[in-house]
Amino acid sequence: MDSRIKVYDNYIDPRDFAKIKPVFLGEDIPWKYCPLVVSESDSLYNFQFVHRIYYYTQGIMSETFETLMPLIKQLRILAIHRIKANLIPKTNENSVTGFHTDIDKSRYLQNEATTAVYYINTNDGGTRFEDGTHIDSVENRICIFPYDMKHSSVTCTDTNIRVVININFFR
Repeated sequence: MDSRIKVYDNYIDPRDFAKIKPVFLGEDIPWKYCPLVVSESDSLYNFQFVHRIYYYTQGIMSETFETLMPLIKQLRILAIHRIKANLIPKTNENSVTGFHTDIDKSRYLQNEATTAVYYINTNDGGTRFEDGTHIDSVENRICIFPYDMKHSSVTCTDTNIRVVININFFR
């Protein structure tokens, strides 16, 4: 595994996680269909549902932002670029949706951004990197890496949905 990829289990206090998990796995989140995860992918499963939480040009976009404060504080964020939740439905077999970066590299040549994938539920999906590294989806786990590392969602087969919080930020 590339040494720039950091994985932490039980990332936030279990009491705080117990407040976050039901919000993102519950019925009250307004998920929006996103027909492409990656424009260059030819995967049949290259779609997801997204819940936008924060974007630097618009600020807070969802009341779920407050729910995520324990996570945001733990990350010691200087500035947030974007926070969103991703929901990918179950597939018949695990599929890599397509390698990508979350932030256009040309926009941040002087400032190093960081990407974090925070796993809401445990399943047999995960995050795959170009070098073959695979991070399993385990609830309350976080995977932190430089913004310019290409990565991909891996769909799950053993639960109905795979839900993660995707955070792009500066430290």
